[in-house]
Amino acid sequence: GYLELDSGKKVGIERVHLEEDTGKLQHGEVEGEKVSLIDFNRSGVPLVEIVSKPQMNSAEEVKEYLKKIRQLIVWLKVSRADMEKGQMRLEPTVNVRIEKDGEEFLTPLCEIKNINSFNFAAAAIEYEIKRQVKEWEETKEVKSGRNKTTRGYDPVRKVTFLQRSKEEAADYRYFPEPDIPPLKLNEKLLREIKGRMPKLPAEVGEELKTKGIRMGYVKVILDDEDLLKYVQGLAELVKGEELDTVVGLLVNGKEDWRELESRELLLKIKTEKTEVVDDEAQIEEWVEKAMAENQVVVADYQGGKENALMYLVGQVMRLSGGKAKAEAVKILLMEKLAKS
Repeated sequence: GYLELDSGKKVGIERVHLEEDTGKLQHGEVEGEKVSLIDFNRSGVPLVEIVSKPQMNSAEEVKEYLKKIRQLIVWLKVSRADMEKGQMRLEPTVNVRIEKDGEEFLTPLCEIKNINSFNFAAAAIEYEIKRQVKEWEETKEVKSGRNKTTRGYDPVRKVTFLQRSKEEAADYRYFPEPDIPPLKLNEKLLREIKGRMPKLPAEVGEELKTKGIRMGYVKVILDDEDLLKYVQGLAELVKGEELDTVVGLLVNGKEDWRELESRELLLKIKTEKTEVVDDEAQIEEWVEKAMAENQVVVADYQGGKENALMYLVGQVMRLSGGKAKAEAVKILLMEKLAKS
């Protein structure tokens, strides 16, 4: 299959396979002696490895691809994919195509292991590209079947470091699992599975965009299942620019959507937007308070600085919480300033 990036580029999926976690080496010192300890706590735990085709050409493309893979895994409830808890790891394989004097050279492949952050993965790739170009300029070594390496990434120093030479598939001594026979899936079963599949994030995202929600908001919504359901409810009540405006209030944290039903939220926003106070006595009270608190500005206006009037209007609007009728405020201020 493939995964499509926002640019429309399709990144192929080579395969998805199951592995067993083998454990983890920890290098350190015990009583002053350098040792390598083996942590067997995760040994035997099954893990899924998704292998992509070598079709990404920048760290940013890789970062987007990885985020979309994680989103899909969480969306389908395969895993929470919490990288801080070790539920997902990123292992980019990097090499560089160098063109010089009409010839093309490929640097040796390098796999960067066990990265737990999208930003770290992108930074590791950027560093590795520069390192490989520099190394090629010095050695002219090119990709072969026996010079693939694995490296770690140090996020503090922001560098990769050599771990070991990478074995080829034959070096792993693979053999068929005798207790698992080959599985043949017929077309009927495949149709049934496809029929039970939910809409995927890309499809739901397109639906939200056609209803008027901008792409920046859509990306945030797709990462929060509860917010998505809420917005889908809103989309049944309002459309287009109005929907985009309301969603913007939710995404930017200006309205607490968890406290109100969709209809209640829309009513609240509409009420706040249209509530205007034009009661003369109330406006006069705000005007007099603004004048009393800003005597210097009052004197400036009376001394000929007409711009001071708009400052006083602003102070009245602040006191009213934006509810005073601005035109009525301006007229009353001019009257009172002329008399005082």
